[in-house]
Amino acid sequence: MAESIPRSFAEFRVWVTNFNTVVQAQKDTLGLPAEACTKLNTLFTAYILKDDRAESGDATSVIRRERREANSELTAFVRLFINKYINFNDAIGVPQRLELRLHVHDTKPTPVLPPSAQATAEIRFPGIHLIELRVEKINSDIADSDRTNYGLRIYYGIMPNLGSSAPSGGGAARELTAPPQSGDELPHSVFTRKKTHRFDFPQEDRGKKVYFCLRYENSKGEAGPWGPILDAIIP
Repeated sequence: MAESIPRSFAEFRVWVTNFNTVVQAQKDTLGLPAEACTKLNTLFTAYILKDDRAESGDATSVIRRERREANSELTAFVRLFINKYINFNDAIGVPQRLELRLHVHDTKPTPVLPPSAQATAEIRFPGIHLIELRVEKINSDIADSDRTNYGLRIYYGIMPNLGSSAPSGGGAARELTAPPQSGDELPHSVFTRKKTHRFDFPQEDRGKKVYFCLRYENSKGEAGPWGPILDAIIP
C-alpha cells in the first residue's frame, strides 16, 4: 500500500521533518542501514534549505522550481526507503509506524457476511415483449456493506398458456407446471449489479405469465434471503 505523503509544501515539511528525526534517532535500534539514513538526511537538509529560500519574500521562479525538484527527489527517496527498510522490518511494529506517522496496516481480514436484506422490484413494460425490473431493497433499515450486497441474482421462469410443461421453441424457460412457491422452483437466473434489468422475451412468449424472485449475493457468491415472488404477463 502506498503511503499518503502530504503534497502541500507546508504539510510535507512537518511530516518529513518528523520522519527524518525519528529515523536518525532510532536507526540503530530499528536496524536501518547507515548509508541509506545518511542519504535521507542529506536530501532532507537540502530540501529544507530550498524550502526556506522559496518561502522568503524575494523568492524567484528559479528558486521555487528548485524547491519543487528537491521535493520530488526527497519524496521519491522516502517512498523507496519505506518500501525497502520499513514495511518488512520485523523491528518496526505499530508503535514505531505511528511515531513515523505511517499508515498502520490492518492485518485482520474484514469478513464478508451473507446479505441479510431482501430484494423486490417494480415491474415496468417499456415495449412489446419487454419487461423491466427496477430493484428495490425491502429491509431499508439493514445497512449491509457494498461487498455484502455485491450484486443481485434474478430467478425467473415462464408458465405456458396451458399451465403444463412445453418443449423449448427458442423462447425462455418453459419448465414451470405450476405457480412457484419460492425462488428455488424457478429454473433460470441472471446476475446483475445494476439497479435496473431488462428482459427481452421472444415473440412467441407474448401473453404468457413469467415469474420472478430476487436475492442479493455477496462478493463470494453467498446468497441472502429470498424476496417475494413477482409475476407479470409478457406484453
